[in-house]
Amino acid sequence: MITPKSKLLFCAAFCLAFQLLGQTEDLIPSGPSDKPETSKTAPEFPGGNKAMHNLINENLEYPESALENRIGGKVIVRFVVDTTGNATDIEVLQGVSADIDQEAVRLVGLLNNWTPGTVDGKKTRVRIQIPLTFSPDDKWKKQNRKRKKKKT
Repeated sequence: MITPKSKLLFCAAFCLAFQLLGQTEDLIPSGPSDKPETSKTAPEFPGGNKAMHNLINENLEYPESALENRIGGKVIVRFVVDTTGNATDIEVLQGVSADIDQEAVRLVGLLNNWTPGTVDGKKTRVRIQIPLTFSPDDKWKKQNRKRKKKKT
C-alpha cells in the first residue's frame, strides 16, 4: 500500500533527480569567459515554414511507380543553406525508395532565396535537416497513423 509519506518521499526524490539532470556545464557560469560573445542567426525561408511547405506541396510530383505500388514514408533530407541563400549539398539521411528519395532531393533543390544565417553579422553556411512525408493516398495515411499508434 502506498502511504502519503511514501508519495512525498518519491516526489522529493524525483524533483531532486530532475534538478540534477537538468543542469549542464554550459548553463552554469564558472567565472569570466575567455570566449567573446557571438551573435548567431538561423537562415530564414521567405514567408517562413508555411511558405516552404506550400512550395513543396505545389511542386510535388509523386513518382508514378510509388503511387501504383502505394509506397510512402518519411524521407529525412539534410542540406546546406549557403551564403547566397541557396540550398546546396543535398543528401538523403533516411530514405524510402530510390524514386521517392530522388523527388525529395529535387524538391529541396527548389528551396532557394533564403535569408542566409549569420555569425557576428557575417553570412555563413548553415546545415539544415528536414523530414518530408510522402503519402500515396488518404487510405495509406490512415493506415500509417494506426501503425504508429500501435508502436507507442
